[in-house]
Amino acid sequence: VAKIPIIIGQVYVLGFVFCQIIIWKDIRKQSLRNIIDFILIRRFTNPVMILSIGMAAAATLIPIIQSAMISETQSEYMKNLGLLYFETANGKVWLIRVISCAIVAFAAYYYGRDVTKEANRSNSVTRRTRRTILLYILLFAVLLFIGTNSVTSHSSSLATWSQLGIFADFVHSVVVSIWIGGLIYIFYVLFPNVIRISKDI
Repeated sequence: VAKIPIIIGQVYVLGFVFCQIIIWKDIRKQSLRNIIDFILIRRFTNPVMILSIGMAAAATLIPIIQSAMISETQSEYMKNLGLLYFETANGKVWLIRVISCAIVAFAAYYYGRDVTKEANRSNSVTRRTRRTILLYILLFAVLLFIGTNSVTSHSSSLATWSQLGIFADFVHSVVVSIWIGGLIYIFYVLFPNVIRISKDI
């Protein structure tokens, strides 16, 4: 149950970021980019920020639940919790997940702020470059998060070919997230604004 927000979150966030990058790259005129960005920004950034916080909370909750399941007393629980967070591979995975979620939330926030703030100003190459960098930071951070899921998957426990299993799990998760998250982006972000975008263009 604790993993559900992680799976849903990574699907949404990766699908949203991937689609935003595709739309951003395919529009050649900067003025047109600004119009479309401004129209889509709220439905893009708000879910990404909210889901990244949910992913970090779920990732933090998992070691707490694991510690409770293996402990019989309160003192044992605290000891096991400390071990899980600070002395095992799970602790490193948790730290990477929380950091990548923080990067996603902050990058989405600054992307949205940049679009809103600069919507009515003149275009510049610097702003365009900054937004592109922020989108790729979002992409890298969510891919890093998905990578931690693959490292802790069943494939990592194989005696042989574990690296191949981890890689296959990662590719599978990425492709599924782009597919399903991309469909959600189209129906939730793009379709409700198609008429407005067409009129503005």
